[in-house]
Amino acid sequence: MPSLGSSVGDCRAALQVFNEMLTAKCNPNVVTFTAIINACGRGGNVEEAQTIFEAMKEFGVKPNVMTYNAMIDVYRKHGEHKLAQLTFQEMIQAGLQPTNVSFTCLMSSFKAAGAYDEVCVTNVDLM
Repeated sequence: MPSLGSSVGDCRAALQVFNEMLTAKCNPNVVTFTAIINACGRGGNVEEAQTIFEAMKEFGVKPNVMTYNAMIDVYRKHGEHKLAQLTFQEMIQAGLQPTNVSFTCLMSSFKAAGAYDEVCVTNVDLM
């Protein structure tokens, strides 16, 4: 159900469905959290996306590559290339293998910020 809000980028609707799930004692899973992060990112609510990302840990749900990609993309869309880079590094430290989408979102965030020198440093660090 959270994908309903996610498809239109409506953070409030996704959060409302999330709260209804909790009230009904439905345990959210990684798909639920990722959908809400996507909805918040599309709706321009970076702080809410960050809050949901952190709440996953409180629920004992581990982010997967798609969740990390969603957060990197949220940061990319909102000009937060440093946070995108930190999230990318956190994904690697969590033992997850970045995908082409991971790299594309990260590099796009650097490009949007005009941080071309940081792209080179990041690529060297990953080798």
